[in-house]
Amino acid sequence: MSQLSKTEQVLREMKQYNIDILALREIRWKGVGQETLDHGYVLSYSGEDNYHQAGADDDVKDSFYETLQIVTKEIPKHDVLCVVDDLNAKVGADPKYFPEVLGPHGLGQISENGALLVDFALSNDLVVGGTLFEHKNVHKYTRTSPDGSTRN
Repeated sequence: MSQLSKTEQVLREMKQYNIDILALREIRWKGVGQETLDHGYVLSYSGEDNYHQAGADDDVKDSFYETLQIVTKEIPKHDVLCVVDDLNAKVGADPKYFPEVLGPHGLGQISENGALLVDFALSNDLVVGGTLFEHKNVHKYTRTSPDGSTRN
């Protein structure tokens, strides 16, 4: 999404639908920054130049979740907490294994990254929001293997 024109478009949609807080993923902006926009909106963004498309090492994942846990514990229980990130986590399509955190609309089989996310959600009384509501299958994954057999 090009920064200027898309920012204006997103701001227009936020005003139209009376949205105060919006989190977007995979927008391909580089760097870290914050901009004050019209009508008091603040845009904060964080993007990496070297995106982990092939995945991250286990020590990087462990460090991420340790830091996330520390930050999460500092947030008052009465506050609303939304964790938004591209974690390459597939939590599976069967909510009976973790009904406390998963809804009935996941995808495929749980992956290693999915297990990490589920463990984090269980530890913090959170839910995996993408599994709560029905979506078309095409909106449940971002990548299809060349032979079409695997979707993540």
